[in-house]
Amino acid sequence: MNTAKKIQNLDRPYLNATEAAYFIHYGKSQFHAQVKRRPDFPQPVRLSNSKILWKRSDLEEWLQGQIEVVREQW
Repeated sequence: MNTAKKIQNLDRPYLNATEAAYFIHYGKSQFHAQVKRRPDFPQPVRLSNSKILWKRSDLEEWLQGQIEVVREQW
């Protein structure tokens, strides 16, 4: 199934890894390999050993910060 079809609602306050990757416009594998390990990336909320979620508002803030960095470089 296409990832876009799996993503039902990005308006929820917490997003899983697939949703978080889609929300910030990264591929799932790139998100897992690079983005979520960045020191400036928001920390997830761990619900269990296998279930972690990211707060959507934290992702929005991080994404806005990335946009500002790019603007400053122009």
